Amino acid sequence: MVRFLSHKTRMVRFLSMASCICLLCCLIAMASPVSFSSAETGVSAPDILYQEDFEDGDIAAADPGLTGGMTWTSHGSTETGSIKGYDGRIMRLNAGAYILSQQYVNRQEYTVSFTIINWYNTAARVMVAYQDEKNYYSFSPTTGQLWRVTDGVEEELGAEIPKLLVGSPRMNPSVNRYKIYFNNDGKSVTIAVDRDGYENRKDYELTFTDHNQKAVSRFKGGRIKLARVDQGASRYWVNFDDILVTGGKLEDSPPRNPGKLYVNQHTGDDSFNGTETKPFKTISKAIESSFPGDEIIVCDGEYGDQIKFASNRAYGDEGKRLIIPRNSGYTKHTGCMTIRQNAIPG
Repeated sequence: MVRFLSHKTRMVRFLSMASCICLLCCLIAMASPVSFSSAETGVSAPDILYQEDFEDGDIAAADPGLTGGMTWTSHGSTETGSIKGYDGRIMRLNAGAYILSQQYVNRQEYTVSFTIINWYNTAARVMVAYQDEKNYYSFSPTTGQLWRVTDGVEEELGAEIPKLLVGSPRMNPSVNRYKIYFNNDGKSVTIAVDRDGYENRKDYELTFTDHNQKAVSRFKGGRIKLARVDQGASRYWVNFDDILVTGGKLEDSPPRNPGKLYVNQHTGDDSFNGTETKPFKTISKAIESSFPGDEIIVCDGEYGDQIKFASNRAYGDEGKRLIIPRNSGYTKHTGCMTIRQNAIPG
């Protein structure tokens, strides 16, 4: 059995770390300036606006143990409970049900983070800058689509943007950590969405700038709505946990800077780390291990492995391409292909 405990554990560790570091800052603030950003999330304590982990089981009352504990109104069949294999309590939604925050995020720039646990890719929506039932921005984790609803009229935004990286994978369950960034600078509204940080090699896979002036005038903050929007009769297939609202844009740090990965079929091994002295044996392993901006150096030889590119991760980003140089020594890929191009775009 696979246990998926990381997101709850990460949140608990972060909150404990934030509390300890804040106390340390108070004790030594006069001596020197101290940064108290969490190494895991990059969120410093004063940036937390609201949060909810559903551990107290009462969504109508704020949890006194949380900074900015949230309260919610519930509509339809909802419950807080636990599921086998997941660490802690979660918010569970039946068909057509939703919860709406009583807190209004009164910021022009903020990020809403949340974990969603979803079975059968059941239709769900997360609404931000929610004014009322006819005015809000809406994101579907299951499809990766983004909409604006103004005066009851729904319009899809960024329909031309590929959704493979930001939509949740088809798993039972699919457990994903999302961030939705909102920024109204008075001229336009920017909405950016991220799934799982750099696990797919890219932070914020979807970004759309809305220049609609009615939207710029109307959406200057708002409530948060978590909804299951299918009409079928089923069990609690849509679940939410660990809601975190922070000021500004919450960004993950890349695991490492772009660098060089080496491949040598004679001295390499795919259990190595791909350095010049410990090269990979296959090109496919180097591509699998790569991040946008990396350069893959392939020694002379004939390589029989199949080169495949997964559809659910990024290989390149704006200004950062995965590069296999012409002069890397690579000449022929037996039975498959010959690489002649300089770079592989994202």
